Amino acid sequence: MNLEKILGELRDERRRIDEAISALERMSAERPGRRGRPPRWLQQHKQKGGHDANGTDQGGREGVRSRAESAL
Repeated sequence: MNLEKILGELRDERRRIDEAISALERMSAERPGRRGRPPRWLQQHKQKGGHDANGTDQGGREGVRSRAESAL
């Protein structure tokens, strides 16, 4: 087991990771924040309350089904 070779490879990998992180940081700094009104679908989703703990939509199909059943 050549320890110097392993250390050299790890240092190269760390350098590549550092370069990737730097590139992503530059990209995020250059991108301006979003401006204007959010899309309608996003506003409607937030008004419904999003998702429950099980990951299902709270305003989803169960509510539609129960309303349809109650109309019968």
